[in-house]
Amino acid sequence: MSTQSFPSSSRPVLAAATLFFTGLTGGSTALAATEAEVQSALATFNRKAHYKLPALSASQRKKLLAGEVVKIVDEAPDGSGSRRAIGLLLTEQSRDRMWVACQDVHFVQNDSVHEYRMSFSPPDKARWYGIVDLPRPFSDRHYVVDVWNNHGLAASTDNMAWEHPWKLVPGAIAEAKAAVEAGKVRQTDLAMWEGAVETPTNMGAWVSIALPDGSSIFGYHAATRVGGNIPEGMMLQYVKATLDSTLEAIEKRAKDVVHDHYGPGHSHTVVGGDGQKMAPHPK
Repeated sequence: MSTQSFPSSSRPVLAAATLFFTGLTGGSTALAATEAEVQSALATFNRKAHYKLPALSASQRKKLLAGEVVKIVDEAPDGSGSRRAIGLLLTEQSRDRMWVACQDVHFVQNDSVHEYRMSFSPPDKARWYGIVDLPRPFSDRHYVVDVWNNHGLAASTDNMAWEHPWKLVPGAIAEAKAAVEAGKVRQTDLAMWEGAVETPTNMGAWVSIALPDGSSIFGYHAATRVGGNIPEGMMLQYVKATLDSTLEAIEKRAKDVVHDHYGPGHSHTVVGGDGQKMAPHPK
C-alpha cells in the first residue's frame, strides 16, 4: 500500500454512489445578500464555468436568500442523457473557508471510497482511480476521473468565482488494474476490481462564489447514473434528498473547524480555485 502527500484540490470529490449511502448533519443561516447580487454572481459564474448552473426561478432565489438549500434536477451537461442533481446554499461563511472545508483531505476522505492518484500535473490537475466499496446486494462501483480547478473562471471574475470540476475518462479503468495488482489502492484487491461496475456517467463540480459582503454562494452538483443494479431514478432521488445535509455539514465545518484546523502547522497546503496556495487561517 502506498502513501502519498498531495494538494487536496487535485482530489476527486464524493462519488454519487457514496452520497447514496452517506448522510451528514448541519444547519444554515439566513443572509443579508440581495437578490440582485445573487443573480449577478451566478450570471458571472456561468460565463466562464466549465459546467454551467441553471437559472434560478423567483421562488428558488427567495429560498436561497432565506438560507435554505436550493435543490434542482436537470439534464447532465455532458449530453449523455443522464440527470444531474444540484444543490446551492447561500452562507455567511466566506468563499475561502467553504473551499477549504470541502477540499482539505482531512475532511473529505471517506472509508468506503478507495482512491489512487494515477497522475498529477501541478498545481491542481490530476487523474484518479476510485472504487466505492458498497454493501450487499449492490455491486461496487469504480471509475477514472480527471479533476482540476478552473483557473480561467477565477481570472475572468477577478477571483470571485471558483470551480472544481471533474469528468469521467471512458475506457481508463484498465489502466488502473496494475495499480490494484501492485497493492497501491488501499483495501482493494484484484477480485474487487474485476467485480466492480464502471460508472457510465461521472461528472460534476464544487462551486464557491464570493459575494460583496464576505458571504458566499456554495454549491455541489453531480450526474448520478452509476449503472448496474442501482436504478438511476432511485439514485437520483436519494442524492437530491441528501444535498441539504451535505452542504450544511460543510458550512458547519467552515464555521467551527477550518480557522483553527487550517493553520501554519497544517500538513499540506490547499490549492484555491485560482491555482494558488491558500494562506493559513482563511478569512
